[in-house]
Amino acid sequence: MAASRLALISKKIIKPSSPTPLSHRIKKHSIFDQLNPCSYMSFGMFFPKQYNPTLPVDPTHISTTLENSLSRALTSYYPLAGTIRDDGLHVECNDVGAKFLEAKIDCPMSEIFNRNSTKAEELIFPTDLPWTPSKENLVVAQLNHFNCGGISIGLCVSHKIVDGSSLINFIHHWAAMARNPSAPIPSFQFDGGSHFPPVSSPIAEAILKSKTRGNHPCISNKYFFSRSKINSLKAMIAAESGTSKSSSIDPTSVEAASAFVYKCIASNSTRPSIFTQSVNLRPIMKKWLPEEFQGNASFLFMAPEIADPADIKLHRLISELRKEKKMYWETKNLMSTMLEKVKSLQNQLERDHNDEVDVYKCTSLSKFNFHDIDYGWGGPTRVCLGSVPINKKIFLMDSQNEDGIEVLDELEVVPVMVVKFMELSFQRHRVCSNPSSYERVMALESWAVDKKSVRESLRAFWLGLESEEEKKKKRRKGEEEEEIEDINKFRQDHRGFSSGVIPTKLIVVIYGLLRDFCASKCIG
Repeated sequence: MAASRLALISKKIIKPSSPTPLSHRIKKHSIFDQLNPCSYMSFGMFFPKQYNPTLPVDPTHISTTLENSLSRALTSYYPLAGTIRDDGLHVECNDVGAKFLEAKIDCPMSEIFNRNSTKAEELIFPTDLPWTPSKENLVVAQLNHFNCGGISIGLCVSHKIVDGSSLINFIHHWAAMARNPSAPIPSFQFDGGSHFPPVSSPIAEAILKSKTRGNHPCISNKYFFSRSKINSLKAMIAAESGTSKSSSIDPTSVEAASAFVYKCIASNSTRPSIFTQSVNLRPIMKKWLPEEFQGNASFLFMAPEIADPADIKLHRLISELRKEKKMYWETKNLMSTMLEKVKSLQNQLERDHNDEVDVYKCTSLSKFNFHDIDYGWGGPTRVCLGSVPINKKIFLMDSQNEDGIEVLDELEVVPVMVVKFMELSFQRHRVCSNPSSYERVMALESWAVDKKSVRESLRAFWLGLESEEEKKKKRRKGEEEEEIEDINKFRQDHRGFSSGVIPTKLIVVIYGLLRDFCASKCIG
């Protein structure tokens, strides 16, 4: 969708409704803040047109309500109205405020939904802002008016100040201020730095280098796992883990989905891989932090390195991550344990930066109650994340009706055909659908490694990409049956490919074939 369909109406700076006390002017970073980049996390919400006469529909009234409530919310979340100092260890809470943009999008909201594309959703965010670094205006919100009467809010918040948990708390707090302008303004504490101080700069810099690596083009792929398919996947993992008490695993939905996605992606690389999961440590840290604490409190749990993709076993992966979590729960000195893990994490992320190993970073936003956000005109009909220009990043969140899990992965740009091959890994298991990216799925169930079979398989794939008009011409010529026969002919039994993951050797062969294929523009 062209950005020219968006017209910016206004730009404003929203300051806290009350000045920040001098005693709170300097906020020291914690180790969690230090290890997160200054980039903006992005979160979008779509609200349909309201037909209830008691609810506000006037655009001016809606924008005024959001501006005033944001001002009150920033009084509680005062670091978000400040500036990150150049030393990277402090925030000056100087009330410079947040940016509030208002825009008109010349299309109905349904057009965004019908496109089923992360690129279309990105139109609701401030231009080029999601996941870009900034040390001021740590909150940027954009209110969008669609010509159908619906609205959306694209919100960008600095990851240096908050993580996913605190972000959702901030949004709910902002919404509560909008519903009830006279509600008392609560006080929160951002004193994580006094309990969990930063680590030495070289270690932090190495980790941040990996987290912010590149900002180069990535392909965003979105997949949907229905509840029934998740249950089937969980049952499969439980069966693989065995029946004894010592080995049996009953995975959660997030564990099952994230491990499965990692396996499908990692199995298309020739390098060793490591799976990491961002975990909310608040349940563990509550003995040290006050209940009113807000800020960053998430840390990467790291599974052992796997040298050969064929050795990725879902139940073992889940078991290793659970051991990591148990160690954190049982530690008597959380800071000491974290420092030890940070050094190990630094080493592996540096290897990832040097392309010696692939480190996949997974974040789950499941159970975060995004769909309960209510600014006074009901909950959103859809929520989304802005795409992340960071390779090997995986996000999970609950679907709109909470009847499954949506997965968003970010991978470096690769040839379209290779992306298509990766999609087969998901389709073979029949545990998820792909509502975006590409509509067709090849009618091939598995692949042989010898060049002749791959060449014939590519021919079938090429036929699948022909235009509808060309297909009609072939049907008129009576060639449709021949095409189907060709496709079926080159299906291979999947003996040796029981994992359902495309063999890495095949990818190497395909890359060589693609050169000949593209040069001749035909196969065979």
